[in-house]
Amino acid sequence: METEMPEDWELKELSEVAEVVTGSTPSTEIKKYYGDQYPWVRPPELGSRAPIVKTNVKLSKEGAKKARLVPKGAVLVCCIGSIGKMGIAGVELATNQQINSVVFDEKQINPKFGYYYLLSVSDKIEQLGSETTIKIVNKSRFSTIKIAKPPLPIQEKIVTKLDAFFEKYEEMKKENKNIKQRQSKILQNSIESLIPKDNLSNDWEKNELVNVCTKVTDGAHFSPKYVPSGVPFATISNVKEEAIDFSSCKFISKADFEKLKKNDCNPLRGDVLFSKDGTVGKVIQIDYDRDFIVLSSLAIIRPKKQILTKYLKYYLKSDFALKRAIGFKTGTAITRVILRNLKRLPVIYPKSIKKQEEMVEKFNLIEKKMNELLGQQKGIDANLNSLPKAVLAKAFSGKLC
Repeated sequence: METEMPEDWELKELSEVAEVVTGSTPSTEIKKYYGDQYPWVRPPELGSRAPIVKTNVKLSKEGAKKARLVPKGAVLVCCIGSIGKMGIAGVELATNQQINSVVFDEKQINPKFGYYYLLSVSDKIEQLGSETTIKIVNKSRFSTIKIAKPPLPIQEKIVTKLDAFFEKYEEMKKENKNIKQRQSKILQNSIESLIPKDNLSNDWEKNELVNVCTKVTDGAHFSPKYVPSGVPFATISNVKEEAIDFSSCKFISKADFEKLKKNDCNPLRGDVLFSKDGTVGKVIQIDYDRDFIVLSSLAIIRPKKQILTKYLKYYLKSDFALKRAIGFKTGTAITRVILRNLKRLPVIYPKSIKKQEEMVEKFNLIEKKMNELLGQQKGIDANLNSLPKAVLAKAFSGKLC
């Protein structure tokens, strides 16, 4: 960003064109410091172009005196932890100590221009972080960041064009997300259209999950001591793309594995795993032999011979089954399906194994097509995600105005 600028542009350190204000946290033990007067911004509330006017926590007038208020238009930059995450103050507000607020001298820098410029060098800001457990960019280092300073009329033109670009970009991202959501429903909708719900003919059976399985249980109800190497211990966080990502699993000892194996916490070939805590409804078919243990967030479902594992997998992925499972969710902070309720889930299936095989074949083809479409959409996503960086680079080399 420091090269290929027009000759009439200057390059200044941030401290020459702005005041940098590091936030603070008024004592949480003094209740009168917190109220409903001033938004108090923390890193999770950064990351959007929309000016920040509301926050989860606000300060009172007394609390604001202990904090450092910054004006509307200040650019908020996280400098501890999620370094480079940004926002814009939509009203007078305060931030915690993880955030540096940049209050630009508007006679030199248009605040929105400053926001876009800092956004364009967010990678460089992250590189300034000290190599500690939690990365930190201190105020003095942050203040040395170089910023382009074109004439103000040029800054305004750049801001206008970047505003227009990002509005269109956000529309495209939203539409792309909607397309992916619709595509991801293709399989669910197809399954639901091929499986009757009411008035079943003699060729179909309806029964509770527990009655069509030899086992409906869940994994370990405690986390054993982890060891550098051993038997994989899988949780819901290790489920990626409808499979267990064993490379991300922690390990437990062979002795702990044998203890938990006695409690049926180890899935076997032919089982189906169903996530019942937090993100409910992830379905994984186990079609391999491998020793591993799952946490209780994953239910282990072992079908009887009357129902194919693959059919049950697809059935559990259907909207019908998922909605019924979600209807069983309990809890507020963490949602979960209680095991005894999961056992009551109605399962509808053809009595004929041959008919189940035919339906599985159809579902396989539909899923393959759906995954191809989703793969294409990921490519579009990657191209979209690269656009802002390219457009910002063009803007701050003087090629956009």
